[in-house]
Amino acid sequence: MVLSGSLCYAISLNVIKYKLHHLHPNLITSVSFCFIGIPSLIYLWQKEFFFELSSGEIEKEGLIAVFILALLGTAVAVLIFNRLIKISSPVFASSITYLIPVVAVVFGSLYGEKITFIQLAGLIILLFGIIIINIDKPFHRIKQVFIFDK
Repeated sequence: MVLSGSLCYAISLNVIKYKLHHLHPNLITSVSFCFIGIPSLIYLWQKEFFFELSSGEIEKEGLIAVFILALLGTAVAVLIFNRLIKISSPVFASSITYLIPVVAVVFGSLYGEKITFIQLAGLIILLFGIIIINIDKPFHRIKQVFIFDK
């Protein structure tokens, strides 16, 4: 499953960069979430999720947390990521995703998780690999990710 997920990820990066380059990142993000959102709603309906939600069997606080995470964490991240693919190469864009563990460790430490030497060593190796891959590319492109005029 990990290999097939990685393959789909690589295909997605290249399709967005070379076949969908004429489309705005907002449109690409919206359509991709519709493609997964509609089947997800059908699945939830078949599993009687909405009945359990209305009957009080599901904690609403947890559902609100998942909704906020999906909206802010996933949707905004995918939008920024699609913008990054548009202004850079697929290799550069995919290497940025290696920073996810760095962010996860930082947030984990803020919430009281214990950080080990192995985790820190892994993060340093990860960051060093990203620098080696992108050493000849200008890092000023990262600033362009947050400019949504194209």
